[in-house]
Amino acid sequence: MSGLSIWIFAQQRHGAISSGAFEQIAVARALADSTGGTVTAILFGHSVGDQAAQLVGRGADHAIIADDPALASFVDDQYAELLSRWIASDKPDLVMGSATMYGRA
Repeated sequence: MSGLSIWIFAQQRHGAISSGAFEQIAVARALADSTGGTVTAILFGHSVGDQAAQLVGRGADHAIIADDPALASFVDDQYAELLSRWIASDKPDLVMGSATMYGRA
């Protein structure tokens, strides 16, 4: 493995990033460090733009924030469409999500 590009789907609820997102970042960070890779956290929601600093502060190299009123409530098709479009465009090596209702959807 060399230079893995790892993305994590960071969940939030009512504007607070889940503890599981930070756990994913820690795992992804260890794997990325062992390969010379990068960690990107993806966060959807509304009024969450200021949370990029939290994700980077906890170990992500980058944060992609989709901040829009239409994303305030979890709608699996809408989130999946955006995420799949970004994955197809940027082609990360690994995408991680939690084994929660949101992550499994």
